[in-house]
Amino acid sequence: RREPGETTSCNFTLSKHSPSLVSNHLAHLPAFEVECTAHCKNLRLPNPLTGTIRVLRSDQKISSIDLQLVRKEDVKLSGSLASDISEVQSIQLADGDICRNMDIPIYVMLPRLYCCPSITTESFAINFEMNLVIAFQSPNK
Repeated sequence: RREPGETTSCNFTLSKHSPSLVSNHLAHLPAFEVECTAHCKNLRLPNPLTGTIRVLRSDQKISSIDLQLVRKEDVKLSGSLASDISEVQSIQLADGDICRNMDIPIYVMLPRLYCCPSITTESFAINFEMNLVIAFQSPNK
């Protein structure tokens, strides 16, 4: 329940040195900085995910920017935890090397047939997360 004047937006910046950045080739990543705003941290299924993305700088041309919805399932059995992550949907937000310092709007409806409210119990949990995937062009292009 939202109180009047309470903000639920989420602002973050991604760069080569972001602690949440996952890559097998971290040393080969170009220097970059991307600002993101999601207008809601917790989303109700009938509502769209809205926000903006802004590329502040990138030493290498960007190939695409995608928003990936993943489902994370955790099951507890005999004191051990088994986890599985699967992609539900991937939407391309930008194609090609985009202009710097320009807001890219986000307006995404969640696929109702493949989503449900997140739930956590003693024996299992189902959660949904969004990943921002930035693909860079090969330096040889």
